[in-house]
Amino acid sequence: MCMTVTIAFQVGLMAGCLDRFSCEECYEGVNEKIGDRRNAIAAAISGVFFWVGWWIFIGTAVEYTDNSELHKGFYAAGIVGTVSFFMVNAISNGVVRGDVDSCLPTVAARIWLFIGFILAFGAVIASIWIFFGAYVAKLNEANPPPVWAGIGIMAQNLCIFLGSCIYKFARKEESTF
Repeated sequence: MCMTVTIAFQVGLMAGCLDRFSCEECYEGVNEKIGDRRNAIAAAISGVFFWVGWWIFIGTAVEYTDNSELHKGFYAAGIVGTVSFFMVNAISNGVVRGDVDSCLPTVAARIWLFIGFILAFGAVIASIWIFFGAYVAKLNEANPPPVWAGIGIMAQNLCIFLGSCIYKFARKEESTF
């Protein structure tokens, strides 16, 4: 406990608090195999998650066209998740830490990132609430809505959130300036 608090205060920044930790035995040889392709691989995996999330929702929207099956207001969770994806990844970790000079002050970058994560978590929580409130809770009714529509909404937002986290934290920043 004391060591964790000390490390957190030494680093002093949320974005870099885990930068000092390493698990070399966990991924022995992976850095040599990946090499300079780490950013490209992280971007591709992130893009696949983002694409799969929207593809699931597009398939759900095409399958369940009636407003009683998939309410058009439920689209908002995916849109908010997409906006948060761009907000979280628009600012580099160096700007958030204050290592890089930017037109955006460090405090403003941290507030922007915080709001982006609030939107991301809000979209995931909203999709879970939609799934349970609009679909699972109504299973005992005479004509229940299809549960797969709720699963599609939830899966979309989880995939967008995973894609956003992979793109933000799996890449290494290169300072070539």
